[in-house]
Amino acid sequence: MEKFKKNIVGNHQFKSKSTVIVAVSTGVDSMVLLDLLQHISPRQKPRIVVAHVNHQLRDESEREAAFLEQYCHERGISFHLAVWPKKDHPQTGIEAAARTFRYHFFSQIISEENADALMTAHHADDQAETVLMKLIRGGSLNQLIGIKPSQPFEKVVLIRPLLSFSKNEIKDYAVDHQLTWFEDSTNQSNDVLRNRIRHEIVPQLKNENNQFLAHVASFSKQLTNQKFVIDQWAQSLLHLKAADDQMDLTSFMELEEASQRVFLRWYLERTVESINDEVIEECMKLLHNKRKPQATLNLANKYRFIKSYNGFSLKIVTKSTEKPRLDKKIMLVLTHWVNLDDSHKLGIFPIDSNPQVEVLAEMRLSLSKSDMPLAVRTVELGDSLVIKGGGHQLIRRIQIDQKVPDSERHNDLVVTTSQREVLWLINRKKAWRNKDHPGLLNYKLIITRIGGRNG
Repeated sequence: MEKFKKNIVGNHQFKSKSTVIVAVSTGVDSMVLLDLLQHISPRQKPRIVVAHVNHQLRDESEREAAFLEQYCHERGISFHLAVWPKKDHPQTGIEAAARTFRYHFFSQIISEENADALMTAHHADDQAETVLMKLIRGGSLNQLIGIKPSQPFEKVVLIRPLLSFSKNEIKDYAVDHQLTWFEDSTNQSNDVLRNRIRHEIVPQLKNENNQFLAHVASFSKQLTNQKFVIDQWAQSLLHLKAADDQMDLTSFMELEEASQRVFLRWYLERTVESINDEVIEECMKLLHNKRKPQATLNLANKYRFIKSYNGFSLKIVTKSTEKPRLDKKIMLVLTHWVNLDDSHKLGIFPIDSNPQVEVLAEMRLSLSKSDMPLAVRTVELGDSLVIKGGGHQLIRRIQIDQKVPDSERHNDLVVTTSQREVLWLINRKKAWRNKDHPGLLNYKLIITRIGGRNG
């Protein structure tokens, strides 16, 4: 009791007169937690609200729910019950589905009661089982931190005040205080990995060393501290940005290789779950490959890891990111504007006209009647520009020389004549044209902002 009070009150996990939702299953762990909370001194005790879920997975569920409701009624404790209908039970993944239902219910009660915290009865044995399960299944080192003593949940804090107590300590308390609890028969089956770990592996490890649970807790705390330090260090590197919100590759390559791997995993795991060693290796190979200045790796959940010359980034693939700005060719009509994207527009005007707009880019050119009408469209395979001297340069070569990322090349726009001759790779390069032929008319192409001055 004293250890519990010190943990709860001493760590200021909630204030007096706070409302705390307590998740109670009627098992020994949660019944002990509920009893301990009731023995906190009146000036420090929070307002207790019990939340119970009848998962309808066992015949005893109805009796347990009725017992808990009566228990709370006799002690003046607010009680909320949720029933998970059998018709909603999935064929597979029932544990995960039950947890989702349970925590959605808790979220509702937090809102209804305007609560300040949620409490669950996870204990030291749960922590050891969780860590061992993650070791068996593999994954990120961060996952070995296991169950946290407290963490944000919705708009409140989720607190696990029994995490420093062993299952044996909890049972001893329940027996000494003659508490009533119910055993979940499904916990006895070894069909589930967690139960096999609980019944077979953890007892053997305790026999090997009676400080096993304490050691797991210590390792978890050390990992938590190290994760905090890594987070702070990695966060400080985020200012090393290249263009377009990419990470600067040159600065990254200046790090020691071990630091590169740690940062890269941190960078990816901020967004993508389940980053394994193979993903890290593929990303590292790509970043170190000088023969591939540009490349893309497809990750989970439609994410792409993109290397683009002097930087790298992580982006999610959506229809909007893949769609070109123009999906068809648009004819240019003299003195009229066409939209290039959501922010810019293009127009063609006689050379001596003076549209009252902010000119962001301009191209002056001499055209024959056979060149008209001009059109604007996205780049096509084989497009080229005439260069001085009469030769041609492929648009793709211009994009490569200007280090345009692959992901942006298909969005580049060109202005063409009616004969499909490319006049302007917009904002990148203009074609050379001989102005000495008689009968040519002089025009100017202007790019300005949509909604700008007089626009």
